[in-house]
Amino acid sequence: TAGSGAANRIAHWDGSSWNAMGSGMDREVNVLVFDRNRTLYAGGFFSTAGGNAAPAVAKWSGGSWSSVGTLGAARVYDLVLDDSGNIYAGANDRFSKWDGSSWNIIGGNIEGNANAIVIDNNDDFFVAGFFLLAGNDKVTASNIVKWDGTNYTPLWSGVGNRIRTVAIDNDGNIYAGGQKLPTASVSQVYRWTEAGWESIGQIGGSVNALTTDASGNLYAGGDFVSIDGVALSGKGIAKWDPNSGTWSVVGGGLYTGWVNGIAIANNGDMYIGGNFDRIGAVTGFSHLAKWDGSTWSQIGAADGFVNDLRFANNGDLYIAGNFNTIDSVPARGLAWRNGATWSDVGGSLNQAANALAFDSMDNLYVGGAFTQAGAVSVSRLAKWDGSAWNDIGGTNNTIFDLDVGENDVLYIGGQFTSVGGQSALYLAQFNGSIWSSLGNGLNALVAAVEARGRLLVAGGDFSITGNIASGYVGLFGTQFKPIVGDDEAYTLVDQPVTIDVLSNDSDLDNDPLMVTSVSQPLNGSVGINGTQVVYTPTTGFSGSDTFSYTVSDDTDSVTGHVTVIVAADTAQVTPGATGQLSVGNINDGQINVTIGADSLPPGSPQTTLTLFKQEAASPALGDFKFGGIAFQINAFQNGVLQENFSFNSGHPLEVSLMYTDADISGADEALLGLYYFDEVTGSWKTDGITIVSRDTANNTIVVTIAHLTEFALFEFTGTEAVAPVISLSRQGAANGLLSWVNNPANCSYEVYESSSPYFFPTGLPQASVQAPTETHLLFDIFGDVNNSHFYVVQALNCGSHTAISNTVGEFEFSIVPGG
Repeated sequence: TAGSGAANRIAHWDGSSWNAMGSGMDREVNVLVFDRNRTLYAGGFFSTAGGNAAPAVAKWSGGSWSSVGTLGAARVYDLVLDDSGNIYAGANDRFSKWDGSSWNIIGGNIEGNANAIVIDNNDDFFVAGFFLLAGNDKVTASNIVKWDGTNYTPLWSGVGNRIRTVAIDNDGNIYAGGQKLPTASVSQVYRWTEAGWESIGQIGGSVNALTTDASGNLYAGGDFVSIDGVALSGKGIAKWDPNSGTWSVVGGGLYTGWVNGIAIANNGDMYIGGNFDRIGAVTGFSHLAKWDGSTWSQIGAADGFVNDLRFANNGDLYIAGNFNTIDSVPARGLAWRNGATWSDVGGSLNQAANALAFDSMDNLYVGGAFTQAGAVSVSRLAKWDGSAWNDIGGTNNTIFDLDVGENDVLYIGGQFTSVGGQSALYLAQFNGSIWSSLGNGLNALVAAVEARGRLLVAGGDFSITGNIASGYVGLFGTQFKPIVGDDEAYTLVDQPVTIDVLSNDSDLDNDPLMVTSVSQPLNGSVGINGTQVVYTPTTGFSGSDTFSYTVSDDTDSVTGHVTVIVAADTAQVTPGATGQLSVGNINDGQINVTIGADSLPPGSPQTTLTLFKQEAASPALGDFKFGGIAFQINAFQNGVLQENFSFNSGHPLEVSLMYTDADISGADEALLGLYYFDEVTGSWKTDGITIVSRDTANNTIVVTIAHLTEFALFEFTGTEAVAPVISLSRQGAANGLLSWVNNPANCSYEVYESSSPYFFPTGLPQASVQAPTETHLLFDIFGDVNNSHFYVVQALNCGSHTAISNTVGEFEFSIVPGG
């Protein structure tokens, strides 16, 4: 009904009363939309409209209903129209277009439901719903994608497997791990970055526990036998070093079974619990063990699984699980260890416990499947205050994890849909007196919660947190502080520079950021200009200057730091982490940028990069042009031109080009760009070149050239019909095979190992090769898990020949650990 009249699932309001629209639909109507002719379209779960067959989509025109083709889907959740009158439907398993005569699936099927569609001003479509894969290419979508007319792209990556554990280290890094999806061959351990979630390890199995130590090392426990495709010597317990990015087995690993929980003591000892009886070659363990950095030892014998371990503020160890006794002491589901003695906790529980957490007052919170704690009736949750059990309000289903955050707020996650008698979908919080849900809750179970200050991370099987696509893991918080990255900027003597300091800053809440204050540097001045700052150097100053700025999201403020390099036409620069700068004008000749010997490996000759005008009619490798200006980049060592030279700095070269009207020959200077000559294709290209700024009033353009950080730009010579080729391949588990073919006569090569990616070799060569075809074994380059290696091949005594392995004259192999 609608008002006082009969109406089957759809009705019309005429301004004073409701009216039926024919006999209506046989099932739900989800969406209504009018076209420009005021024709009404309806979508839903129905199969008939007005008594006529109309599967999922119907049209109301002339007082009657009619079908709109055959969509092929049983349910329509949304309809939209574009400016041309085409209709788009979001349905179960598809996003489709009606062109006036037929329905067409766009880009391939959606593996799930497309619940909502919007079109932006660029005619791009945004499709949201409940799905993980979209289109023919099976794009990982995590419930929302963009269709640009050609491809689907995800808007929120989420993570690619169900999450069972999360961890936050002392620096605020967030980690998540869990179980693989049915369509995947491995699970992943993820780390949160400003760009989203990134995988730091492909796990051959499941991860049940993650924790970090005081040094920031990450420990993973679970039921896995390989990481990144490499079989482990033992299973279930591994360490990830964030400095090297490498994984290693802890203490030989488990022989059988799995790890459910990990806890790190104040002295650095690691305790694990789970289902195992043997670690490496040592037997006799009963679901618990301690690793002191060199040796595993027994700390107690539980007669069932251990699910979680936590240390109280006084250092006592507490465990939760599905056991009845420990060291023969009755302790159902919960026990604690003082020194070497195990005891129950207030009579313990009547069923298994899954998770433990302590607040700042050492109150213990326990969650699981139990309904009794000591003599107190509870509902899967209880609080131990040191002397008695307390019922603080329970849930209607199992609790899988819990943690305590800022102001001793308790967070719980699980299979429940209510807590303390009120609705709370899978995730809830308790402030000491009142239970509440977090937003609109989630759409599936929560298996892991981790709180740090005001930040809460939850992981599980869900794909939506509240109304936001989440992909198995969500970040919550009453308010997150901005994340600030330090900045570098470059300018010439006496020239101000505008710096977009917020470009690498972010906020997890997506709150707008503001620059609220700046400090003043020693050799210049800084002012705020909207979301940017303007640095003006002191007259005549050249060198490095620094200042700080404060960024605020209107609640919290964080300080960032800026380094400004002020350069003359000839500038000292340092390759590597501190960056490099080369700026100047070349319209009247050349500029030099000196690479100081003190900034390179010991014994390296002083090097100068020279940019000079090139009037040659035939362009070659290393040539650039802007308008009528053509110029080259060459390298000199101790004043001697190097015909084959590779320069890697870690930062692009920045060049300020000043030109005359004659240089641009009347072209539109606002559209002119810098080009480099590609010798392979014989054409001028712009990829790898970015225009930083244009000053048409002063005939100046500033560009960055990324090529100098990637390969040599200097011409090679040679007359061989077939160029020499060098290749590197794996030889066994750890060694690499370096091979030469088509080697020119008189040439020899030396192979150097270096700890840095610069061209200059140091130390003695690992190999010296002269044969036309030869191989050389490099030992253990794939087997060293602690260091990356750089192998540089240097050509010697080649006369007019410079051997090449690519079109730019550089040999360099970077061997990363494990790959």
